[in-house]
Amino acid sequence: MNIILMGKPGAGKGTQAQRLCQDYPFKIIASGDIIRQTIKDKTPLGLKIKEHIDNGNLLDDETMLDIIIPEIEKNSYVLLDGFPRTIAQAEALSRRKKIDLVIFLHVDDEIVTQRISNRWMVNHNGKQLSFTSKDDAQAFAQKEGGDVFQRNDDTREVIKKRLMNYQKETKPLLSYYYHKGILCTVDGYRNVEEVNTDICQRIEKIK
Repeated sequence: MNIILMGKPGAGKGTQAQRLCQDYPFKIIASGDIIRQTIKDKTPLGLKIKEHIDNGNLLDDETMLDIIIPEIEKNSYVLLDGFPRTIAQAEALSRRKKIDLVIFLHVDDEIVTQRISNRWMVNHNGKQLSFTSKDDAQAFAQKEGGDVFQRNDDTREVIKKRLMNYQKETKPLLSYYYHKGILCTVDGYRNVEEVNTDICQRIEKIK
């Protein structure tokens, strides 16, 4: 089984992906993690990507496919977070992997803007952990270790641009997958447990 998690920035895709992997044998393919690793490697491609991301821009289709498709093809069962983001990417994906279910986490712009602008991160054991406030992030870092920071693309100005890009390029994917009969919408306003239960029920129906 292969699943895509869709939603605006800050809708909770990463959190739900981690929860689902506790119950199902998915390999999470998170475009954000792969992109950040490419940036960390400081290759020419990584430097180009960093400039795009810091300005709130989406990467072009060719670049996304070059860094994501090889990771997808390595694994039998994948849970895609943040990919595809355009129709062209979705069509390229369909030629390489059968997608069984697309879950759209619905959250309004105002809510995701508030979530992201208040989000703080901790670099801990090679992973970026997300927290809903600076105090929570600092408390974790003091106890478990790690560096506290706020991402360059989590400012309100950049968030607004990211949401505009989402409306323009990513939202059409909802129609694309709806017509394929594999799209389901989940209310992302609720707490993590309620959203997770809803998603698991959708997965069980197609197993």
